[in-house]
Amino acid sequence: MRRKFTRSIIEFPFLIIKSKLNLSFYPNTPFNIGFSLNITNPIVSEFVGLCQLVSYFIGSLTHGCYNSFFLNMVLIICTHVTVLIDRYKKMIDNYLENRKNFPKIYNSKECLNIERKIMKKFIHNHLEILKLSNSINKIFSIVIFLQFAYFPIIICLFAYFASTVEPFSDLFIALFHGMVNITLQVAACCFASSELTIQFEKLSDTLYEVDWVDFHIKTKRSMIIIMMKTSKPFIFECGKLFRPSRETLTNVCIIYYK
Repeated sequence: MRRKFTRSIIEFPFLIIKSKLNLSFYPNTPFNIGFSLNITNPIVSEFVGLCQLVSYFIGSLTHGCYNSFFLNMVLIICTHVTVLIDRYKKMIDNYLENRKNFPKIYNSKECLNIERKIMKKFIHNHLEILKLSNSINKIFSIVIFLQFAYFPIIICLFAYFASTVEPFSDLFIALFHGMVNITLQVAACCFASSELTIQFEKLSDTLYEVDWVDFHIKTKRSMIIIMMKTSKPFIFECGKLFRPSRETLTNVCIIYYK
């Protein structure tokens, strides 16, 4: 039963195209791909129409999956940063509590060793998260750059064609849906990049917020260096040309609105 239902959902758009093509004369294919195809043979016309429908369907799925994969990877990185912050706070709290309860065991040398271990764990985890972030930047920077490159062109073309058709017609709704779809894709990438930067900015604040007053002088010096490194958060860049963020999206929308 489930297979039949899934199959009917997949075949539904193909049946619609087939019914649209079931005419005595076939002047054009259902989707214009830059030039008009005058096909009078019903079989050839149906075949070309179905091929075009399949290509659009596969293209939309690939595009959506790629954006979803980017958002999932950003969510994973943000989760790793949050876990690192929580672990660091808990390690410091446990260390200070044990140091307070057992002052004889935790002498100056032992405290320095424990503090060094905590700092090493923090640095190691931070570097691993940065490696993952840089890998994601290399993989998705070109694709997101292309999205931003054709985003204004597609929006302007859709708006122009939408102004030439009747309001709330089938073509008008299709064009409006395309505009909203592309805008949401670009907006999602911008919001994800901004959230990634915000999460990395919290690392430097976390180092300062803990109770570090009673730490060893060497540990304090190490913390200063770590805070200087974490004060520069990770920023997603597209080919070193621009940085997708909320401010970038706002500026682009304002420019094209004017």
